[in-house]
Amino acid sequence: MKRITLNLQSINHSGLHIGRDITIKITSSNPDIDFEIKKNVLPDQTTTIDKVMLDDETDLDEYEVPLGITVIERDDLFSEQGSVFQRLHIDTSKTLSEYMIRVEVMERKLFFWKKTAKFDLKLVVQITDDIIIKRIPTVDNPEWTGDFNDDTKQMILARAIFGEAREGTMSDRARIAVGWSVRNRVEFPNPNRYGGTYHKVILNPSQYSSFSEGGDNNGNYEMVKNPYFSENAIEIKAWENCYKIAGDILNNKVSDPTGGADHFFDDSISLPSWAKPEYFLIKIDKFLFYDLP
Repeated sequence: MKRITLNLQSINHSGLHIGRDITIKITSSNPDIDFEIKKNVLPDQTTTIDKVMLDDETDLDEYEVPLGITVIERDDLFSEQGSVFQRLHIDTSKTLSEYMIRVEVMERKLFFWKKTAKFDLKLVVQITDDIIIKRIPTVDNPEWTGDFNDDTKQMILARAIFGEAREGTMSDRARIAVGWSVRNRVEFPNPNRYGGTYHKVILNPSQYSSFSEGGDNNGNYEMVKNPYFSENAIEIKAWENCYKIAGDILNNKVSDPTGGADHFFDDSISLPSWAKPEYFLIKIDKFLFYDLP
């Protein structure tokens, strides 16, 4: 996406030095940059007009832009008007282009016209790449943007807790334990082991089944992407609770009930190979927590 910025300045006045309404009409073969805008331009005053132009699939290096400018001042007895039409070629390969356009103002007194003023319009066209700022998910609008890296730390941690422990019967203590096991990985002395950040830890492939698009994840992936996906009141309440718990963990408002766990699993699945008895710490609800060396 590109942004076209027009800087319009009225200069080199002779005759009447008054503010004038200038209507700018710009059209092209690409309808994305068709627009009309009316501005009151005073002598030597610069008016800035922004317009976003969407990229076209066609490789268009240059747009042929007809530029129509009309200047009108209304008066009960007298009227002025001046106009110019000029076809400009705006080269999109240039970041900055400059054009000078002469406008002559005619004054009508009864049935006669007289040239009373003239001035130049200096048009500077700047073309820049437009930065797209994505929406940042919130607790009330948590649907992902298509990239979990757009999430805040609290949001990505809340998704992890929700994905692993969203059942309505799950206790706060179990959810806090799941969240703390993630934090313990983030704070592991060697960041290369787990990733060192909440996003890297949680998004590490094959670590959290709820973030796995394929495989046997009980449909958790859709719920992780959008906690409001099911529109179930119990699950929405669970989501809000998980989000609050994530914030409490990040802000040290709740302590670690596991005593330092960095691994856990659900007791409904087979015993993982890493779940050695000597690493076991505690069981909370259906989760067994471990601290691996």
